[in-house]
Amino acid sequence: MSPALAAIPKPRAQGSIGVAIVGFGTAGHQHLSALSQVDLLEAVAFVEEGAPGEAELPRASLEQVLASPAIGLVAVCVPPGSRPLVMREVIHAGKSMVVEKPAFGRLADLDATDRAAAEAGSVVGVMHQHRFALPGAVERLRWSGRARASLVVSRPRRDEWFTGWRADPSQSLGGITAHLGVHYLDLACQLLGEPVAVEVMCRRDRAPGVDSRMELTVQFEAGAVLRAVVTGDSDHRCERLLVADQGQKVDVLDGQVRLRVGARSSRWPARSAAALRAEVYREVASACGGATGPLMCGLARTRGVTAILERLYGDRA
Repeated sequence: MSPALAAIPKPRAQGSIGVAIVGFGTAGHQHLSALSQVDLLEAVAFVEEGAPGEAELPRASLEQVLASPAIGLVAVCVPPGSRPLVMREVIHAGKSMVVEKPAFGRLADLDATDRAAAEAGSVVGVMHQHRFALPGAVERLRWSGRARASLVVSRPRRDEWFTGWRADPSQSLGGITAHLGVHYLDLACQLLGEPVAVEVMCRRDRAPGVDSRMELTVQFEAGAVLRAVVTGDSDHRCERLLVADQGQKVDVLDGQVRLRVGARSSRWPARSAAALRAEVYREVASACGGATGPLMCGLARTRGVTAILERLYGDRA
């Protein structure tokens, strides 16, 4: 028997925004940890079929969440294939949200959600927290058509990782590239702009439509080229994006950022994923409070990586 649903309490702190987490698996717990670091936000409920309460956090239904005046922000952490439907319902209810990555597998879904959010006045942020690892000095760089980039993402994943909804391409929207390579592919898009062509050089699928290794080349609108390898088959963990152009180079290695412009070099230490996730929520909380809409984590900056995913997985079930 499923645990009984509880009434949704109001945030304890005056002026805080109540948050409900929809989908309370690994990602949902990561969002809960990030929320605990943000003063303006307070998790007050979660939605997960058949799940028990989480300490003092009560379980609620999605209908309760969308109808509750205690909820101003929704964390959408259901499997990717279910996210567009939940996002539409959240926007229709007049609430804002933070969506786990990948938010979309198709540009049409992104554009429809963006339009609906603008019409409803809903703030929508996407959990691409690695963007907040890029210092301003790197963001301000401009890259020519001669820029060349290389990307390696190696995250060991055994057979058991490719089970459940992750083995269903209609729910997972892909495999290792869509779920782990997506962060650094997104960083490449933040630096190099809009992708116009994607070529898969090599691909290994653990289940139909669910890759465990991908080698690809991405060409960007301005002419820059990225060559990438994303794998879950290796025993070693590494995330590295290297972008080089005339007189400048950026190297992002496991979250540590190195910049060289001419003879000058700068270095920024890696920050934890939990701290970066909290930055996403701080930006969204500020936007919900009436400030400018989310810039770093906003929907508009998700077009590039969504275009790559659509080209990689457009034939999925």
